[in-house]
Amino acid sequence: MGSEDLKYGRNKVPLKDIYKMYAACLHLRAAQPHVNKGKLQNVFREVYKTTISHLGNKGCLGVNKLSYLRKLFKISPAVARGKLSKAFRSLVYLGDSVCLDEKMKKWRGRSPYIKKVLAKKNDPVGHWTTQLCANLNSTNTPIIIGLYPFAGKLDNNHPLETRSDIWEWVLQLLQLGKREKVLPVICADSFYLDNTARNMLLDNNVIYHCSVKKTWFTSISSHLEGKTKDMGTWAAMENTV
Repeated sequence: MGSEDLKYGRNKVPLKDIYKMYAACLHLRAAQPHVNKGKLQNVFREVYKTTISHLGNKGCLGVNKLSYLRKLFKISPAVARGKLSKAFRSLVYLGDSVCLDEKMKKWRGRSPYIKKVLAKKNDPVGHWTTQLCANLNSTNTPIIIGLYPFAGKLDNNHPLETRSDIWEWVLQLLQLGKREKVLPVICADSFYLDNTARNMLLDNNVIYHCSVKKTWFTSISSHLEGKTKDMGTWAAMENTV
């Protein structure tokens, strides 16, 4: 639900209040204030007082309005993949490499974007988001420069997105503004690589490191397995095409 549809009571919530909501949440996470529960009926209300004193009355929402906005404000997958990711990417100059991996956020409530991934033993049901990350040149701190939330499945149980969709999103995001003449090396796991994705990367002259499922590339895996018959030995192949 974007700001254009968000109302508090009968009044439309201004964008300024949404910024205030984010500022308050960031401060709560950074300061991590706490109070002794004791006989207090609402601990959060007491904790929130520290945020009000830090941001000031004009820079902070009332506790009821904050709780309301934090509960109902949502960013759609389309906005996260588009406007939000482009904003993240526009602020970062890329280095030698970027990393691509998925994150499953456990969620059992109502949502049209629930996915079930049995391979995720701890949280097999929830929201699945692909994250593109880069290290900042000055501090080497990793930062997310792209978010691709999966939108769930169609009625016939087929996924709405394919690996090709994700790679097209990645390549467009990396080339945003055409600031880098040479794209960085992309590191990803086996989930993202298939023959179509590999051809897409080769066509765009992108160097990549990616673990693979040997059943998807039997011609490669069978050749390598024939070279590693003893414990502790390993073999490698280089694709010169």
